[in-house]
Amino acid sequence: MKGKIIFGIIIPALIVVTLAVLGSLGELKIDRKFVSQLTFQDILRDQSIAESIKIGDLFLENNYFLSKRADLPRLGACLIDKEGDEGGNMQRVDVGQIQYNEGEYTPIESGVQRVLEPYPQGYYGDYYGGGARSVELQPGQKKKITIFLLPSYNFKYSDYGGNMNLSELNKRYGGYDEVLVFESNGQYSCFNVPQETLEKGERIVLVKS
Repeated sequence: MKGKIIFGIIIPALIVVTLAVLGSLGELKIDRKFVSQLTFQDILRDQSIAESIKIGDLFLENNYFLSKRADLPRLGACLIDKEGDEGGNMQRVDVGQIQYNEGEYTPIESGVQRVLEPYPQGYYGDYYGGGARSVELQPGQKKKITIFLLPSYNFKYSDYGGNMNLSELNKRYGGYDEVLVFESNGQYSCFNVPQETLEKGERIVLVKS
C-alpha cells in the first residue's frame, strides 16, 4: 500500500513540482527594435531602389537551462498616406516582403546581372517559397536576427522601365508618411489587414529627401 502511494502519488507530484521550479528558472527573451525613420536616400543604392533595406533587428537570448525555439512572426509592410484621398480614406501601398537573416544581406553577381542569393546563409523566412521561421537557441545563447525589407515590383521599378530613381520616388511616393510593419501571420496583405492589426504595427517615419 505504501509503495502504491509513493509511486502513484508522491513521485508524480514531485516531478510536477520539480518541472514547475525548473520552468521558473529562466526564459527566452525576445526584443524587437525597428529603425525610427527611413529616408529616400536609405532606400536607394547607386541611384536606384535597393534590393534589400534594413528596417530592424531581433535580439534573442535563452536564459533557460534547456534549448529553446523562438518562432519568428510573419510580417507585412505597407506605405501609408495618413491624409488619404479626397474622401479622407487612408491610402495603403504594398511596399514589399519581410525577410529575417543572420548578418548582412548582400546580392551576388550572376553574369552581368546582380541577383539575390537564392538561399542566403542564416535565412529565416518564406520569401522564396519555403524555409524555417523559427530559431533554436542553446542554453545561455544569444542571437541577433536582422529584419530586411525586400521592395515589391511596383515599388522598385519605374513605369518607364528600369529601377526608379530619386526623382521618380519622390513623384510617386512623396505624399506618403510612413512604413507600417504589421504581423500578417500569412493571412493579411496591405489591402485586407484588420484595423486593430494596423494599430498594433510598428511605424517607421518616411522622410523625403
